[in-house]
Amino acid sequence: MSDSPITRLLNDVDAGIPGARDRLFERVKDELRAMARGYTANESDKRAPGATSLVGEAYVRLANKAFVNRRHLFAAYARVMQELLVDSARKRRAAKRGGGQPEQSLPATHALPSEKDSLDALEVTDLLAGLRQANPRAADVVELRFFGGLSEADIAEVLGVAPRTVRRDWLTAREWLRGRLTSG
Repeated sequence: MSDSPITRLLNDVDAGIPGARDRLFERVKDELRAMARGYTANESDKRAPGATSLVGEAYVRLANKAFVNRRHLFAAYARVMQELLVDSARKRRAAKRGGGQPEQSLPATHALPSEKDSLDALEVTDLLAGLRQANPRAADVVELRFFGGLSEADIAEVLGVAPRTVRRDWLTAREWLRGRLTSG
């Protein structure tokens, strides 16, 4: 995940160079789809948006937004994709008039120990909002790892920190989330 081509493209977008935004999207779309697959992999409701749809909708929402750097770009996409899934879950829940909730299982490779086997998108969003207040960088790590499917090394590069910092933030976030899940 080399930063220089993306940084150059971000600078081109910022400078208003024609076609730069499209070239930037072409450069990062595979990584964005991988992030979106992380978001959608655990959706049991087939009416939830798919990965390609999620990336496309996020692109539309962020079409006129300026990004400072690679971290800002991926963080913005991660948040918008999460918001889109939450909006979709709310609409499905409202359509069912309270009956059943769309479930999102935690994947085994990123499992957060708890007594619950799965969480719905709204519960995950509420938990992440609380974590973001307590430890914003740890919340970024959770989003990029759990939803984005990024490795510790990739997260470290996106966040501009050492991989051991990412590991420490992940462990901190797991403990914080475990405490909330077992007490709630």
